[in-house]
Amino acid sequence: MSKSLGNVYLLKDIINKGYDPLTYKLFCYSGHYRNKLNFTWEGIEAASKSLERLRNSYKLNVNGNDELTNEDKEKILKIEEKFHSAINDDMNMTLAMSYVWELARFEKKNKEIAKMLLKFDTVLGLKIDKEPDKNKEEIPEEILKLIEQRKIARQNKDWAKSDELRDLINNQGYDIKDTANGMELKRK
Repeated sequence: MSKSLGNVYLLKDIINKGYDPLTYKLFCYSGHYRNKLNFTWEGIEAASKSLERLRNSYKLNVNGNDELTNEDKEKILKIEEKFHSAINDDMNMTLAMSYVWELARFEKKNKEIAKMLLKFDTVLGLKIDKEPDKNKEEIPEEILKLIEQRKIARQNKDWAKSDELRDLINNQGYDIKDTANGMELKRK
């Protein structure tokens, strides 16, 4: 990403496209912090679905009543050890996440597994026990397209086109402001 090339995205851009901001955090766990990570909207979409699956797994385990055998408990403890080992190995988040998924996909559903997932989440910070804000209004696709066109017009310094697109967005019931931190969109 490069600001001069105009391909820099802010967290606001992710939120404006209707994604939970924690989706970006999970997306970042798909690579090692020492390596470059190629940002794509497809990657964000995949991370969004993964976050939803992780939250669903947590809910299933909270409500699960499957009996855990001693062998199951040993497996869970080994997964926990591997998770901590991966975290302590230069923050190997991709490996750590593989153990999170191993636990999330455990064949039995039980409150103990839910507790372990929450324990992992104290490191991950994904708030798997919280529901995403459903009251947040979805921005219509038409508005998102206008915003993208306006962004391109501004990058090309086509101020007349930018103003025209801003007026179209305003006529659709949205207030758009350009700030030092980027564009802000609010429902009127």
